[in-house]
Amino acid sequence: MTQHEAEGQGAAYVGATYDYSNTAYGASIKDKNCFVKVLADPETGEILGC
Repeated sequence: MTQHEAEGQGAAYVGATYDYSNTAYGASIKDKNCFVKVLADPETGEILGC
């Protein structure tokens, strides 16, 4: 599920972003421009999308 889809469905979610360069793969390829985004259910912590 994307953030746009979650908003369109009225789903409750929390989101977080993390610099891709802070992941093992991102660091290995020296990526300084991208990020990872995760959406989760605020009550259960279940991942809804990324």
